[in-house]
Amino acid sequence: MVAEINDEQLAAAWQTGDARAGMALMGRYMRSIDRYFYTRLGAHEVEDLRQEVLTRVSASITGYRHQASFRTYLYRIAHRTLCDHLRYQSSGRGRRDMATCMLEEFHLVVDPADRALPDLIAALRSLDAEERALFELRHIEGLSYEEIAAVTGADCATATLRARVHEIMKRLRRKLTYPDDAASQR
Repeated sequence: MVAEINDEQLAAAWQTGDARAGMALMGRYMRSIDRYFYTRLGAHEVEDLRQEVLTRVSASITGYRHQASFRTYLYRIAHRTLCDHLRYQSSGRGRRDMATCMLEEFHLVVDPADRALPDLIAALRSLDAEERALFELRHIEGLSYEEIAAVTGADCATATLRARVHEIMKRLRRKLTYPDDAASQR
């Protein structure tokens, strides 16, 4: 029965105090939110950040105005949670900084047997944190450019975001093009 109810209906029910609706709604997105954190920080920090997102969403759900999809709303909270966490770490009070994010654990979305995985990890490491977030939100999480703008708070046109992501993809492709590949494409 819950599967037939859309996100907005569940969110509205949650706003009126239906905790089961909130659990059902959050259950739809927890794997994606876990992956969002996992690809950036590794397995050891996912649970804490997931709990922080749940706490933040629960505390703010009454203020959700349904102007954006619930998914966009949730990812915006997850993105802010990640940014807060990384800021804390880079301030010296946390255990790690952004430069040591665990991209080796990228195997949740990439086949770990793929011989190109180390090259992919190196290519992703060459991106700055903002570029990596844009790439992952678009190509791993599947958000639209409008959703990405809402999640990241980008104050640019959707076409600008699309162009930035396109440039990021071109740079990644150049880094992942092997001499044998280039010769075979001639």
